[in-house]
Amino acid sequence: MALSMEELIVQTIAQNRDFIRQLVAQETPFENGILTIEAGGTASTTAADARSALGTNDASNITTGTLAAARLGTSPSAAKLLFGDNTWSTLSSSDLPAHTHDASNITTGTLAAARLGASPSAAKLLFGDSTWSTLSSSDIPNLDASKVTSGILGPARLGSGSPSSSNFLRGDGSWATPVSDVSGSGATNQVAHWNGTSTLTGSSNFTYNGTTLAVPYLSISGGSGGIDLNERDGSGLFSLYATGSAFRVWDGAGDVFRVDTNGRIQTGSAVTWDLGGWTTNGDAAINGYCLVNVAGTNRKLATIA
Repeated sequence: MALSMEELIVQTIAQNRDFIRQLVAQETPFENGILTIEAGGTASTTAADARSALGTNDASNITTGTLAAARLGTSPSAAKLLFGDNTWSTLSSSDLPAHTHDASNITTGTLAAARLGASPSAAKLLFGDSTWSTLSSSDIPNLDASKVTSGILGPARLGSGSPSSSNFLRGDGSWATPVSDVSGSGATNQVAHWNGTSTLTGSSNFTYNGTTLAVPYLSISGGSGGIDLNERDGSGLFSLYATGSAFRVWDGAGDVFRVDTNGRIQTGSAVTWDLGGWTTNGDAAINGYCLVNVAGTNRKLATIA
């Protein structure tokens, strides 16, 4: 049953009589209809003034407890962050500022390859334009040969063609098979000589076994032809040569021995030995002589049987 207005006033007075008695006992009357802070009021007529009067506008006054997430913004959840407009939202890449962190501050861990460039793989290298690409020959600079100080270059790296033990490297950088227009045959120890423009041959009359040069007949021709003989002890050199009138032995200073076309022997430059048959005055006992020319004077030395 609904109460009348009078009944409601009486009921309200009855319900608040203890509070009214307390106010009267404390002698804390309302001031201009506003309950003072000392009397348990806010001394304010508006909510904003009340917060200011009670000091609840300054966050520094909240020193204990935890504010509920809902007091900071609408629709909070564990998957959202609080933004400056007091809204809880999920984080997107556009919310992140440009990364200006100094690389020197990264002292541990390993950056993922995908963070350095697009499409990384084990077969690619990272280039300066932040791309992962395969290495091509044009990416490799020329290397000075002086930089190669160890190891052995493969023969295929030295020239074109197919290197093998049967070909050689030409000056144009290609491996080629030797081509020879030379033909001929010989035997062991025979000294090869040309008997045509592209033919070699050998002879059993001209051999060398590593120690001895064997020539049964030696013909020396030409205005300066001869045979030089070094003494075994290295003390001198003798030359054997021929002129139109004699066979001579020369020691570097002059002839020391000579045989002319008449069979006469000359030793030194002033002594000539002329061997020949001689008989005189019917003396058969004298069967020969030796004509010796000494300093321009002939002397005959007779031999007797």
